[in-house]
Amino acid sequence: MNVAGEFLQSRWQGHVPLPRLFWRDMLGVGTLINVLASFLALMVAAQGATSSAAVALHFAPAPWNVFLAWCVMRHPGAGSTRRFLALAWAGLMMIV
Repeated sequence: MNVAGEFLQSRWQGHVPLPRLFWRDMLGVGTLINVLASFLALMVAAQGATSSAAVALHFAPAPWNVFLAWCVMRHPGAGSTRRFLALAWAGLMMIV
């Protein structure tokens, strides 16, 4: 299996420690990706591109957000607070 497949599979199967999945992967890297995508969408819109291109850029990380939130939800060590925060984060990232 390739590196990307192992990365995704390890998170999906809950083999990654929950603090790493929650804090680093979801809140840290995931938030950074969403902020960059939103910034690029604003730059593209300011340069006169179509609004559909800007919207597509803004929502490009949505599958990644759903994946990370769902991985936290599935993790055997996740309690109700972390599950709620994962869903809230995914919803917030749709706006950011």
